[in-house]
Amino acid sequence: MAALAAFGAQLLDSLRGMETLWAFGASARWRMRLAEQAARLRAESMHTLRATLLRTGLTRFVGLAGMASVLGWGSWQLGQGRLDAASLLAVLLLSREAFRPLERLEKAFHAAWAARDGLHAIDALLHAPLPVPEPQRPGPAPADGRISLSGVCFAHDQGQEPGRPEVLHGLDLDIADGEWVALVGPSGVGKSTLLSLLWRAADPRRGMVCLGGRDLRELSLAQLRSRVALVAQDTLLFSGSLEDNLRMASPQACLRDIEAVLRDVQLADLVDSLPRGLQTEVGEFGAHLSGGQRQRLALARALLRRASVLLLNEPTSSADPRTEQALLQVLRPLRGRRTLVMAAHRLETAREADRIVVLENGRVAEQGTHDDLLRRGGRYARLWAASQAKRTTEEAA
Repeated sequence: MAALAAFGAQLLDSLRGMETLWAFGASARWRMRLAEQAARLRAESMHTLRATLLRTGLTRFVGLAGMASVLGWGSWQLGQGRLDAASLLAVLLLSREAFRPLERLEKAFHAAWAARDGLHAIDALLHAPLPVPEPQRPGPAPADGRISLSGVCFAHDQGQEPGRPEVLHGLDLDIADGEWVALVGPSGVGKSTLLSLLWRAADPRRGMVCLGGRDLRELSLAQLRSRVALVAQDTLLFSGSLEDNLRMASPQACLRDIEAVLRDVQLADLVDSLPRGLQTEVGEFGAHLSGGQRQRLALARALLRRASVLLLNEPTSSADPRTEQALLQVLRPLRGRRTLVMAAHRLETAREADRIVVLENGRVAEQGTHDDLLRRGGRYARLWAASQAKRTTEEAA
């Protein structure tokens, strides 16, 4: 039922967000909303119950009335001497079976009626178009991790709203194989959007995105996913063991490879200290791990993929300074070995990159090393000055 799904979702939000509700003194208001949703669920449940009782009662009445009629007729025949007791018993048993299909039909109707709400959602899911189409004839695999974007234009929901303003507008960018590039700029400038185009979560409205000299639209999604690994901004771990979450990236990985990536991300000591080691349950969404541990486990999962391109979307946006430094220590040895493209929220993280690309108005505004951009005194220099002033204020507080 729709009311049950809505009530369940709101109740789950209440349990997960209890601390936030307490912090803002919103518990009473939220409780009223939950009570209103519960009242709607009760009303819908009572309506369903009445319909079920009417349908079931009618079916049972027809069946019992039929058997009563047979019993009356049989008794009269028995009294007239036209039917013996054994025959009457046989007739009663057969009459019971005669009405059984009606009961089965009622149960089938009830199951179909109960599933009507979910049917529309399932049908919409089954008929939903793929975000990006598979090529009919995939081309050869990319030779290396070179990335090229030429005249790329993109707008969110561009299929449904063709007139929507573009996030990326005529963007040109070349990234060498093994280069570490950091994308910086104000919020909403298109850093995450650019990363989504690189692993082909969407296709550009115009322009071309290439990997290893091959247009991404010419590669099968399996080819692309095997060469591009993503560490998302919101780390998602699945309920299960540490090993289950790691093997999601590479089911055939041997234990030696898993232990190696755990050492790379500085999680080996933690895993060794756990009683069950790699079989330790991480909990729902990784609830049994700290934020830094979840981030490093997500990075380990991406490294286990052994992809030639590693995309990192704001990897240190919610990390404390200690976790940030730990993540940077993991990334530094990858310089030159893999192509790293990182959307950076903190400029202290971006300065580690071989090249910093500043995005503005959907285009590359300027690019260069940290020191070069500071000497130019342009957009990056202003962003750096603002971030340092903010950091000084926070430290003073």
